[in-house]
Amino acid sequence: MKNLNSLNLPEDLTLPVQNFIYNAVCSNELMLVFYIPVVNSKLKILTLVVDKQNYAAIVCVLQPQVDVLNALEKYDTLITINYHKVSSNDSHFHFSYLQLHLQPCFVIYSNHLKRWNSLFQNFYSIDKQKAIINY
Repeated sequence: MKNLNSLNLPEDLTLPVQNFIYNAVCSNELMLVFYIPVVNSKLKILTLVVDKQNYAAIVCVLQPQVDVLNALEKYDTLITINYHKVSSNDSHFHFSYLQLHLQPCFVIYSNHLKRWNSLFQNFYSIDKQKAIINY
């Protein structure tokens, strides 16, 4: 995982997509940026994660840039902007998605070096609490 000072973008992303990521990280309060190359496909998934309080404002800034970039059609890169809140009932992410995809090797930016790990711990803790209550 990299912080802003050592942002290391995957080489298989095109220069316009790399520039978009760099500008998004520099000009917005992002929590995470992670990248997943889809196995046996040329599709790449780029996910920007913000906290729920800043989600609407950041989407207003970034969505027009995503639209102009047209990365899915031009560069086979799907760009999504999602929010995360500790409660799994109030998040764009589901635990299985995090478990399958959010591995340290895919995180290309984190505003805190242990951010991805804390997401796993939060979801695990909440799911464990629910299981105990329902048991």
